[in-house]
Amino acid sequence: MITKEFARIRLHAAPEAILAWLDGTANAAATMSKRNYRLVPLEPDGRDEAPAGEPLRYGLFAAGEMVLAAAVWRASAASAEVELRCSAAFPLSIYELTDDLQERFPVRSTEVLAAPQHTDAGAPPLACNLWLEEELRRLPDPERQAHGLYEGWLERYIALRGAAPAEPRRSFRSAVRSRLDHIRGEPSGRRQG
Repeated sequence: MITKEFARIRLHAAPEAILAWLDGTANAAATMSKRNYRLVPLEPDGRDEAPAGEPLRYGLFAAGEMVLAAAVWRASAASAEVELRCSAAFPLSIYELTDDLQERFPVRSTEVLAAPQHTDAGAPPLACNLWLEEELRRLPDPERQAHGLYEGWLERYIALRGAAPAEPRRSFRSAVRSRLDHIRGEPSGRRQG
C-alpha cells in the first residue's frame, strides 16, 4: 500500500524529463533489489497530456504491487510539480528520491512528509493529515483559518486512498480537530475545556 512516505517537489524541468527520471529510478531500484519494476501510466484513457491543472499519474509496479506512485503537473513548458508516494516495499526512501531529483534538476521547493515513528495507540496518521498539521502550525489562527486547507487536504487524501472519504467535509473537520489536539499535546478526541 502506498502510504509510507510523501513528497511534493516543484522543479525547473519539463514533465517529459520527469518521466525519463522515473524510468531511470525503476532501473536503479531493480539493480538494488533484484526485482523487476515496470512504470505504468495510470490514466484510464491512455492520454499523454493532462488537461490544464490536472496531473498525469504513473505507478511503478513490482510483482503486481504498486510501490511508487507519481503525479506530474505541467506548470509551464519548462517546469513541473511532482508528487511522489512510496511504500515500504520500495528500496529507495523518499529522501533518497528527492535528493536525486535535486541533484538532477533545479528545484524551486520541496515538501517531504515521512511517517514518523508512531508510539500512540491506534494507526499512524495519514500523510495528508501530517501535511495538514504542518499547515495548521503555520497559520496565525488555525481554528478560524483551517477551512482554507480543505482543498489541499482532500487532494492529498484522494491521492493517498484513491477516492474521497464518504463525507469529505466531516472527515476534514475531524482531521483538523485531531491535528490541533496533537499540536496542543492533548489526546485526540478528548479535548479539554
